[in-house]
Amino acid sequence: MANEWAVDPACIKDVADFGILQSHMGFYEGNFVCRFPSSWLPKAHAELENLSDLDKKRAVRYLQKMKSVLIKANREYDPVLEWKENALKQPPDAFFGVVTDDDEPSTNGVLPISKVDEFDWSVGSGVRGVFDVDTTISFMKPLLVSSSQLVLVDLYFDPWNSQSRDLFNRVLSTSFNAKCDEVSIFVDNNKSVLSSYSNLDLELPKIINERWSNKKRIRVFTHENRTIKDKQHLRYLFSELGGIRLDNGLRIEPGKACDHSWINKATHEDLLRTFVERPNSFMSRSSFTI
Repeated sequence: MANEWAVDPACIKDVADFGILQSHMGFYEGNFVCRFPSSWLPKAHAELENLSDLDKKRAVRYLQKMKSVLIKANREYDPVLEWKENALKQPPDAFFGVVTDDDEPSTNGVLPISKVDEFDWSVGSGVRGVFDVDTTISFMKPLLVSSSQLVLVDLYFDPWNSQSRDLFNRVLSTSFNAKCDEVSIFVDNNKSVLSSYSNLDLELPKIINERWSNKKRIRVFTHENRTIKDKQHLRYLFSELGGIRLDNGLRIEPGKACDHSWINKATHEDLLRTFVERPNSFMSRSSFTI
């Protein structure tokens, strides 16, 4: 699953606290704040009332930026209980971490906001394991539900494999049911199994849920893998917000361990230049839209 953090909105007392959270939460870091409770954002806004007008304006800007890294918690919340009680009554793996205004760390893994900068943030930006469709979607979910456009760069894209087809359709359904309007797919004409289909523009729609026809856009680009060989060697799913390196691409291989990790800013910007801005050095062999 993605690194979902439960953060007590009451522990954010000033602009410095917002700055601390923003520096460690986001798509480049692979850490996300849960809407726990669902009214987390209004509660965080309420904490700004005691700030000066200048600090309040700065804090509101921080909150606006944090919206993209807020994800639905889908956790039960009892309004009768204190926030910390609600957080600690969740299953042990419900959150990657819990941030409160406690003065000292506790044995149950609660991290005081005053100690956030001391936490080892090098852990958790990626994960290695054996993934099925559900666990893969769980890891990708912050990207899928927050992005307006997605780009898949996958050398060996093979949606005709049954489990990989299920994963592909789950990616489409999760993103299209949220904010996404377009998915672009870049494949190697020589390496991909897609190259064995002479009428790819007719065959690919057959495996895609028909509910997306004429409602959302799926673009497929095939090309000769020469000038961008290095960029295609590793597979990515990314958007305007950030992205994920997929060790085996958008495939499920039962019993085989692989790595998924969030990409850094430099890699993200490089991918945007190559596959979105489309420099002259990148030449598509063919393309079509579903």
